[in-house]
Amino acid sequence: MANRYVWSRYNIKTDYEWKWSSKSTAYTNQAEVQTGNAAYLIGFERMPTIDDFTNRIRYTGKYHIIDVTNSGTSSSIGRTPVSTYPYATIFCPYGDYDVENSNVNTSSGSHTAGSGSSALRLRTSYGWNGYIYENQSGSGYWIIDGSSAEGSDIDIFIGSNPDSSSHNGSRIYRNYIASVSSPGPTLQGTVSNASSGAYPNNGSSGGSWYVYQGSDNIDPAAVSIPASIQGGTSIDITVTPSTGKKYGGTVSYTYQYRLNGGAWQALSGPTTATTQQLTVPKGTASVQVQVRAQDNLGFTSSTWVASETVAVTNNQPPTAPGSINVTNVVSGQRATIALTAATDPDGSIASYIYQRSVDSGTWQQFAQANTLTQTDTVSNSWGTVQYRACAVDNEGAQGPFATSTLYTVTSGVLVIGGPNPSLGELDRQFNLALNINVTGVPSLTDIDVQATLDGAGIYTGQVDSGGVATIPVDARVLYTGAHTIRVTVSHDDYEPTTAEYTFTVPTVSMPSGGRALTGQTPDGEPAFFYTTAQAVFCQGGTLADVLAALQGGSVAPLLEPVIKEAPPSGSYALSPGVLYDFTQADASALTFTFKAPAAGKAAAYHVMFKCGGTAATVNLPDGVRTPDGYVIEANRVYELSILQNMLAYQSWGAS
Repeated sequence: MANRYVWSRYNIKTDYEWKWSSKSTAYTNQAEVQTGNAAYLIGFERMPTIDDFTNRIRYTGKYHIIDVTNSGTSSSIGRTPVSTYPYATIFCPYGDYDVENSNVNTSSGSHTAGSGSSALRLRTSYGWNGYIYENQSGSGYWIIDGSSAEGSDIDIFIGSNPDSSSHNGSRIYRNYIASVSSPGPTLQGTVSNASSGAYPNNGSSGGSWYVYQGSDNIDPAAVSIPASIQGGTSIDITVTPSTGKKYGGTVSYTYQYRLNGGAWQALSGPTTATTQQLTVPKGTASVQVQVRAQDNLGFTSSTWVASETVAVTNNQPPTAPGSINVTNVVSGQRATIALTAATDPDGSIASYIYQRSVDSGTWQQFAQANTLTQTDTVSNSWGTVQYRACAVDNEGAQGPFATSTLYTVTSGVLVIGGPNPSLGELDRQFNLALNINVTGVPSLTDIDVQATLDGAGIYTGQVDSGGVATIPVDARVLYTGAHTIRVTVSHDDYEPTTAEYTFTVPTVSMPSGGRALTGQTPDGEPAFFYTTAQAVFCQGGTLADVLAALQGGSVAPLLEPVIKEAPPSGSYALSPGVLYDFTQADASALTFTFKAPAAGKAAAYHVMFKCGGTAATVNLPDGVRTPDGYVIEANRVYELSILQNMLAYQSWGAS
């Protein structure tokens, strides 16, 4: 971790101080003014020079005199015009002194400072042991010649008597007024740096004054990425900020990442966000990120805080199946487990794994196939059962399970077992064999079985549990198209059970070059044909003759009509194998229903009626197929025959 060093930055306050030194020492801040009454300060514009031999100092240029009254120290000398007279000296009396404003003569000869001009004379109780003189020797006096007015040029020496062998007199100092810097009142801001010596601890640098605050740490406490990463997806990078931050400033972060242990690459930053996203390319083996902190005060950490290296998974598993539905959870029967498809985000579904849990036990796999439907035989020993399924993708990744509800195994249910409910195309005679059972019951007798074909009854019988009901069907006498056999099994002590089986009678295609013909008897009467997919035959005579032959064989007596005096006014039930004659009066509206035939007999129905000046309306049961061109017209007699829900008819003039 890298320390951050922090300073407060102020403006600089400038004060002025006396600074001086003797000829043999460096400049110091010593207070050389002795305790006394007063002193005089003489300021000069130029830097003085020291004559080591004569122990005196030489000033040249303009000067200025200030009376420093009762100072005691040099710090009170604040009125000196620093800009013009920055270099100064002060006479330091050790006792009594006087100031004479008169012309001054030296003991070594006469010198007139100037008629009427003032002169500065300083003395001590030890005699005139200091000298101010102008390029001449003198004794007992310090003199600034009155002819050299303030602000004019001067060339003087200050020091001991040059004629004295002892060089006694005042101590010689080279004095000047210097500026002194200190922190000002205005806080200009805060700065930081990775180096503790970047700024003074308490001093000036570059026009500002710096006060050291201390050090802290802003490196992230942690950098994390998800423990599980899928190639081709985006992940979140999370930074946990440092808990060691003590001082101000806004922290921001620079993010980098590397793939497969390679070189670091820039991701983002600097940014104050503590979360960033990275898209990991599909096919990447591993990923790692690192983050570096910095602030807005000047500090940038030298430490990168890195996350763990995480292995990348490049195949995403499929989703769970959309739903799971289980039906027919019946003891001894096959339960059906139906799914809705799962999806795979980066591939395809290869198969589904099917599992069961019996009586809340462990899960056991019973199938794996690329189908959305499976069956499972329900054991008589199971009390409860639950199913679940999951998808497996083309790379072998397994998705989550979809789980069904918990089912209680049902017993005591009548069950119809047989072929696939869709029988396909049939154009022949066949038997529909069905196994009749009851779940959870060892034996049961007298189970009723009934079957209808397209709504018309074709079978009634009884079997014991475990027995077979065989239902005969002749597809040769059925119209082309779809047909439905509906079987109902019932017993007084149980709920009935129903099953449906469908098949299609195919259309007979006319061979190449063939043509349709109308058949006639030798007497010129029309001959009517009945057809199956296998054979065609006809028998001369009326349509009723043909239909009668179908019921009893190729040689059968003609149907004897049951003559009715008038057409029925409402719904009328026709019995199979009977020719009804309603031609004694004109019909206007006829509605017929069909009674079920006896076992082994054809569902053949026959009726005749006459239309007067208005065509009658005829309503037949649902499912009866009529031929093309079938229409009822006025002033005609009609004969209708319906065999296995297929209508044939003929008509002639009523006269």
